[in-house]
Amino acid sequence: MARPQRIMLTVVFLGILGWIGLTVATGVGVRDALPERGYRVPEFTLVDLDGRPLTPDGLLGRPWLLHFWATWCSSCQKEMPDLAAFAREHPEVTVLSVSVGEKEQTVVDYVAEHPVASPVALDPNQDLYGRFAARGLPTTLWIDSRGVIRQVVTGPMTRSQMDALLATVR
Repeated sequence: MARPQRIMLTVVFLGILGWIGLTVATGVGVRDALPERGYRVPEFTLVDLDGRPLTPDGLLGRPWLLHFWATWCSSCQKEMPDLAAFAREHPEVTVLSVSVGEKEQTVVDYVAEHPVASPVALDPNQDLYGRFAARGLPTTLWIDSRGVIRQVVTGPMTRSQMDALLATVR
């Protein structure tokens, strides 16, 4: 085998070993991937900005969205007015807006000046965000009335996409 081919195979082999090592070291693997369609949302408890606890069981009986966002995220800023309008126009759907990695006062100040779908909850240590293994902001899980994930969208949604996705949770 020629030297360039051996070097290339060595690089590929080391890359694969590095990926396996990273997967084992971080514990991130197939089991920890972002929940997929057809899976029930695992239990969690968040507290909204008014101090009320929010759990998946408390949202059963109606479709809902679990929307991860942040005030500094430009895609989130562009999407949020449409998401807030969607929530107002579809009161049968609960939109749970979860601010990721931010302090309460930052979120309170932002919500006071911008349209945001509510209820708004905080995930300051990114515990829930990490538990769902989300890989970007915004990320939205579309969940039916039984708590089953019907769609996962990473990245901003347009209003027409929101309206089309509504059919997946009804």
